[in-house]
Amino acid sequence: MSKVGVGYNIQLAVDVKHRLIAEQTVSNQVLDLGLLAQTATAAMEALGVERIEAVADRGYFKIEDIEACEAAGVTAYVPKPVRGPAVREGFFGKDGFRYEPDRDVFVCPAGAALLPRYRGKSRDNVKVDYANRDACKACALRSRCTRSFRRVSRLENEAVLDRMAARLAAGRYSASLEAGPSAPR
Repeated sequence: MSKVGVGYNIQLAVDVKHRLIAEQTVSNQVLDLGLLAQTATAAMEALGVERIEAVADRGYFKIEDIEACEAAGVTAYVPKPVRGPAVREGFFGKDGFRYEPDRDVFVCPAGAALLPRYRGKSRDNVKVDYANRDACKACALRSRCTRSFRRVSRLENEAVLDRMAARLAAGRYSASLEAGPSAPR
């Protein structure tokens, strides 16, 4: 016998200036992924504005959704979840690598440049993997970074996440994000 669970996912957009709910939606989608842009744009319509700021928790972090927000005039503030196989294994996270767009390289924690080596797909996005096998072989930090050689991936449209990360680093919404509730503003 299989069990069936019925559940609902409620999305709210709050106008913080007037402290009123500007938009509400109920769906049976389990995760919040993909719901930020549609909720924020509906709030924009309800408020009759052309631009809006949306603050949400990590559960909303999806590049396609953040890109859709930007295209619609929504300035999104969504912290990046800490995930990935390297993090699970206790190695440096991607945030330990610095992307240099002018050179199209990642610079690793030891200072070596990882070059674009492999192209593929991640959902509907083009993904580029950066690596430098020779640098990994002789690296003093190898035991903290990888078992063989390190790859760091970047989506071709990842600049949208870079812009959002810069906004988050500025700290404007850090207190709101720590609290956890999601509320397009």
